[in-house]
Amino acid sequence: MRLLNKRVFCVLLYAVLAVPLWPEEALVLTLEDAVSQALTHNLSIRRTRLDLESKKLIRDTVFNQFYPRITASATLSRLHEAPGTVSGLIPVPPDSPPGSGIYDYVATYEQEIPHTWNLSTNIQASLTLTFQLVGGIELAFMDYERGLETLEKARKQVERDVRKAFYQLILSREQLSIMEESLKAAEARYQQTERLFQNGLVDRQTLLSARVAWESMKPQIAQLSMAYENALLNFKMLLGMDLEHPVVLEGEITTPALSLTSIDLSRFSLDRSPEIQELVKALQMQRIQRQITASSRLPVLTFTLTADPTFQGDPFADPWFEDMDTMWKQRSGMFGITVTVPVDPWIPASQTWVNLSNQDRTLEAMELQLEEALRGTYLKVRSLLDSIRTAQENLKAHEANLELARTSYQLAEEAYGSGLKDLVAVMDAETQLRQAQFSVLSDRIQILTNLIDLSYTLNVPFETFIGGQE
Repeated sequence: MRLLNKRVFCVLLYAVLAVPLWPEEALVLTLEDAVSQALTHNLSIRRTRLDLESKKLIRDTVFNQFYPRITASATLSRLHEAPGTVSGLIPVPPDSPPGSGIYDYVATYEQEIPHTWNLSTNIQASLTLTFQLVGGIELAFMDYERGLETLEKARKQVERDVRKAFYQLILSREQLSIMEESLKAAEARYQQTERLFQNGLVDRQTLLSARVAWESMKPQIAQLSMAYENALLNFKMLLGMDLEHPVVLEGEITTPALSLTSIDLSRFSLDRSPEIQELVKALQMQRIQRQITASSRLPVLTFTLTADPTFQGDPFADPWFEDMDTMWKQRSGMFGITVTVPVDPWIPASQTWVNLSNQDRTLEAMELQLEEALRGTYLKVRSLLDSIRTAQENLKAHEANLELARTSYQLAEEAYGSGLKDLVAVMDAETQLRQAQFSVLSDRIQILTNLIDLSYTLNVPFETFIGGQE
């Protein structure tokens, strides 16, 4: 029993120590704070930045293509069996005067070959110069520039997504606030109806309707609250921050002071669009790749240097460096210059010929894709401008309707309290007011998100289109 109490005490102590004594302070973020946070800590941007560093390293060390290929080897060998002896014949000269050409006899001899280790080395160096190296260097520099464009595009995309997500969260928070105010009003209306019922001014069905209207709003608020929390988690992930760290967004949905004629497409170049810039870089790299393939038909110059010094004695008994000229002999070392002229790439229907033909078609297809992208960007910009104009016109009408709906709701509540209107009229007026509030918020968020998309598409700062806010 005492052991069980100790275990329970340890578990409770661990639970108490695991819970922080003070709650973590919430991070207050404005829109610009969120953008700055994302540009610094977003995981996609960090990954793209690492790719750019790799491309930069390749660009800075591209000269290593002119390094010769050098290999060195050393071989220490010994036969499994002793080579045995070597025998032969040696003529023995006579006692007659030299030059007579007569020998007395021929003597035999035998010599035992020592069973020793053999040491040989080999060094090879070669350098191949082709016209493809020039294209490879140009391709490395172009790939780095494309990496810069990719990083800038990633930053623009993250900034766009952060701005849109921020305003969507503010919209959800405003909608949740409207629903909570409606819930308080429904609760107050139920309490008022309950007093009227106790005084015999309304029937039980009216009382139950007021209670149902009040209770039915609670699940809607819970659902909106859960959706807001999930969206906030995704927003934290976009910012690259700790998902458990509390965050408070500071901002509101305001209407930009934007004139319908303040945006002139002639002031902007569609070529600045991130997608267009990416296609342009890809087209330039494809042209360089085509040049590299074409240069494979040109001559190749190769420099070769080899050396194979072999030790003539026993590497374990004889000194290596005392008599270099005698103890080390070179068998086949040489220096050579080779010129190679490719022939098969010039033959029709060869692999190189087919590759060049396919690359020409690829270039033509990419040029058409670029032209299509330019037209698509123009249509997208026109569509965004039309959507902004439509949302502005709708906003004016919805703001006027909101004032009418607010006045109608106030009159309906006063009439209900005086017994001149029934509960259904008040609920209808409240529904119309809530719909009018949502419509105004929807128009404002549509204007803002379209401006954000327009800023990204034209690759200009968001503030370019806003002269102020009202």
